[in-house]
Amino acid sequence: MKQLFLILLLFLSHAAGSQVDFNDYQPIVAKGDIPEDFTKSTYEKIDEGLHENRKELGGQIAQREFLLQTGYAIDELLHSGIVLYGDQVSDYINDVAKKVLKGKRDLKEELRFYTVKSNIANAFSTDQGIIFITTGLISQLSSEAQLAFILAHEICHYTEKHVQESFVWRRSQRFSDDWLGKMSVYSKEKEHEADAMAVEMYRKAGYSKEELLTTFDVLLYSYLPFEEIEISLDYFASDKFFLPNDLFPDKEFEISAEEDADDTYSSHPNVQKRKELTKATMDAGSGNWEDQKFLLGKERFIEIRSIARFESVRSDILEGNFADAIYSIYILERDYPNSIYLKRKKAQAWLGLYQYSQTGNKYDAVDKKSELEGQSASVHFMIRKLTKKEVATFSVRHIYDIYQENKDDKEIEAIYHFMFKQLASFENFDLDDYSKMSFEEASNKRLEYLKSLESDTTNMEEESTEATNSKYKSIKKSRSPDNLENELDTSKYYMYGLSDLHEDQQFKTLIAEAVTKKQKQDEYDELEEYNPYSNIMIGADNFIVVEPTTISYSGRGVDYVRSEKLEERFSDAITKSADMLGTNIRVIDSRSLALEGTDAYNDRSLLMACLHQVTNETDIFPFPTDYSITNKLTDKFSTGKVMFTVVDHTYRPEIYWAYIGYSVFFLPTAPFVISSHIPMQLMKGNNTNLTVLVLDIESGQVVAGESYFYRDAISKYNLTARMYNIFYYLSQTP
Repeated sequence: MKQLFLILLLFLSHAAGSQVDFNDYQPIVAKGDIPEDFTKSTYEKIDEGLHENRKELGGQIAQREFLLQTGYAIDELLHSGIVLYGDQVSDYINDVAKKVLKGKRDLKEELRFYTVKSNIANAFSTDQGIIFITTGLISQLSSEAQLAFILAHEICHYTEKHVQESFVWRRSQRFSDDWLGKMSVYSKEKEHEADAMAVEMYRKAGYSKEELLTTFDVLLYSYLPFEEIEISLDYFASDKFFLPNDLFPDKEFEISAEEDADDTYSSHPNVQKRKELTKATMDAGSGNWEDQKFLLGKERFIEIRSIARFESVRSDILEGNFADAIYSIYILERDYPNSIYLKRKKAQAWLGLYQYSQTGNKYDAVDKKSELEGQSASVHFMIRKLTKKEVATFSVRHIYDIYQENKDDKEIEAIYHFMFKQLASFENFDLDDYSKMSFEEASNKRLEYLKSLESDTTNMEEESTEATNSKYKSIKKSRSPDNLENELDTSKYYMYGLSDLHEDQQFKTLIAEAVTKKQKQDEYDELEEYNPYSNIMIGADNFIVVEPTTISYSGRGVDYVRSEKLEERFSDAITKSADMLGTNIRVIDSRSLALEGTDAYNDRSLLMACLHQVTNETDIFPFPTDYSITNKLTDKFSTGKVMFTVVDHTYRPEIYWAYIGYSVFFLPTAPFVISSHIPMQLMKGNNTNLTVLVLDIESGQVVAGESYFYRDAISKYNLTARMYNIFYYLSQTP
């Protein structure tokens, strides 16, 4: 009994440990040993691929072209920082795949399944045996069986070599008439073939027959949020913040997706055709069907789907899709009302909307009017309707309330203080513009005022005479947000939305300090003299250097193999120049992953997300999406300064052969022209751009950034000299 009790206790503790705490959610990261797919260089993979002799592609030239096209595209995704392995979602996908691949041991060993952190609902297979599934697709599913059919479909694409066949077909048809139309027909045939074969794999795994066709419904509506739930205007209001009903639309927005949509030029057949052909395949089969929707358990599926949905909120914040994020948070808060993670993201969403609004980019965060569909349209409709002043009021109101309820949370506190910097930066927020009364208080006072007018007409006449005699007093009073003589206008509802902030002395102090700091910075910027290196003088000598990148152009475009090999040279040059100057750096690149493993991969992925957010938001300094996690990296590396570098090089000497030919007629000048013109032009043919960007991950701001042009050839010596110069100026205090 004691042994059984210990076993049971061990099982329960393991089960409890495997559960995700959504109230304190942490974004998923890669786990376990790093697969070779992420560490081996692309050109090595291509060389290995050529030895596999893919005869169906044709000769060596065609095979190399195929491997170059697919290899670098796949590795660009693998190195992007959004692909995961060994995490809870990837493990779940692998476990479902094992059910689908029952009895196919060799095939199971060939395939690898990875999760992509993206809100685009998609799944796709590669010639290399990699199958990618996005979190956006997982978030949309309603059963494990639906995932099983999707995996079976992608596995069939791989086994039938559809990627290779499509390459051969495109290569032979690229100059034919109506190429696009023919390609659409060809692609649809392959989709039907994969669907038909997947039915049998799905059936043998033991999944429900009735659940299969619903997979196509998921795909049809996957462009919409993961749930269709009505949202109330009350979600945005509070006892301190009255909102008029006309902020929300007075009609529902129809969903436009149709099963029989025109698919003439689509790569996939429409849903109606896929359903019909799949049903015919199901009816023609002779095997028995099981009725299982969840072979791995419903609870595990719900947990994995919830992870994907929480990740969708993070992705929306990262991409600046703040209206979508707010609607998704609303849905998730129904099940997780106490989630501090959702509260953080809600504060970030309103902060981002404020910044977008003030820079004129608000419409980048919401759908176009013609694109409004379903229940989430109410959120997009409302935000589209708000003026800059209204957006400011909404943002301050919600961030303030979230902070007041969660003062102990460091990230929410950081968002709150970051808000004041933004309010001062855009210089159009003044608390004195807002009433000291709430809308309800103003309404009650207005009613009292009207009653007093009815009961005392004499008093009204005296007030009128006094107003006439006090011209300037009357003008000043009419402009006050607390003026009640004029009719209370619900269109000015927002003026009463921050009444309680007048009593918060800390709020007033923080906004005043932010304004003063901004004014001093502006004065400094005006006095600063121009220096070509002034943009990188930050007084820092400790950096995390992430994925030094080189791009080498040839006459045909990017030379991917040369670019990849030059990256190794560039990375070595950065290390050497830093050592010469005594600058402390930690390089995280593709080569270091093989040595340092998954921890380095996760660090790089996190920093790449920071870079993506900053470069995606060119007009603002966004608050770091992963603030709490990135701050831990500062402690780990003893610096918050992260350097990203890119070198692009083109060699195009402009030799004027006509000029040389003309000199031949004048023999005395020919040797001089040839010996001086050609070497000079060969030297000038090198065009190199070196771009350096330094990000402070604690503040989320770019603290240094500049691009330099040289006539240098790409050599380790030249790169070392240039980076030495850059590290020197980075260490200087402006």
